Amino acid sequence: MANLFIAFTPFQLFVAQQIINQEELSDNILIEGYVGNNSHFYDIYDMMEMDNYWKKRIQFPNIASWDGLRVSSIKDAKKAYGNYKRIKQILKDNHVDTIFLGEHQNQTMRFTDILFSHQGYKVCFYEEGAAHYIDREFVPDNSIKNRARILARDLYYYLPIYHVRFAKWRYNVNMPYEELPIHKRYNILPLHHQPYDVDLKVTSIVSKKLESYMQKEIGNENSRILFMTDPLAEIISPKNMYLYYETISDYFKDIPKETMIYIKYHPRDPQKYRSKTLSTIESLGLKYKVLSEEINIPVEYFLQKYKFDRVYLFNASTYYYDGYVFPHCEFVKMLPTLYKKCIDNNAKGIERLKKHVIAMK
Repeated sequence: MANLFIAFTPFQLFVAQQIINQEELSDNILIEGYVGNNSHFYDIYDMMEMDNYWKKRIQFPNIASWDGLRVSSIKDAKKAYGNYKRIKQILKDNHVDTIFLGEHQNQTMRFTDILFSHQGYKVCFYEEGAAHYIDREFVPDNSIKNRARILARDLYYYLPIYHVRFAKWRYNVNMPYEELPIHKRYNILPLHHQPYDVDLKVTSIVSKKLESYMQKEIGNENSRILFMTDPLAEIISPKNMYLYYETISDYFKDIPKETMIYIKYHPRDPQKYRSKTLSTIESLGLKYKVLSEEINIPVEYFLQKYKFDRVYLFNASTYYYDGYVFPHCEFVKMLPTLYKKCIDNNAKGIERLKKHVIAMK
């Protein structure tokens, strides 16, 4: 029998291949998609994929939201059901008995788990970042209105079409995962301890394509640092982003001029902020190179293979994996300084920023 992996981010594919390596799995099928407008993920997957790990690769662009969670019309429902039938056919054609899903916090993946576990498939979860270890705040809505719409959605949509109940998950966001049917859950960090949890020991697995690409990206400098950008305009007002660049200047102004700064953009970092980052570093007279600019390879590959004097970051989940995915590095966390600047300048709307600062401690 075969294994089906669903991946819609490059880091999910990174973890999926680690699972295949550790468990020595064969007959592996990959459904690969992407989130948002990131169709360029397919180029990244092509660079990352170990050919001998995959029996078949199937592109499924909207796999991260295949179920049309917020269906509001018959057209939406038909599209979701069409996606379901396609997945069912993939499972049947490839004799799959085990399904591997990334991110147990994702509502679509939760539905996929409940739906196919009900049909007798073994469903395993694996992580795709720090969210895998953070229990999001859950406030149940026990109002009569919410209970009524849960009942109605189950009776008139989920049960007649999919033969499972899911409406309580649909209308109560961030419900604890303990009620999910889970065969196994793979974790890089040893922070989950349920009977179904499995520790994932990460090793350096690099395709020939990727190894060749990485060798061209990194020079032979005696001194190099890595700077990881962050799309913080998503959690603070854009008008306060000048404080983000002030923070960069504060940390980088004393870096020796002979040090090479490798800049790794976050995949969601907009171009206008990327350009401002470069102009900020240029104004300090520092040497830099944008790392993996044409194809945004997960930074973990570079940290596994190359030594950096320090890694500067604001809010990247990468630092959680220090010593688990790559050798111990010196991380410089810039987010607390940015948060203090926001406080000192009476910046508004920084509640989410505060939560991230607390989570990083």
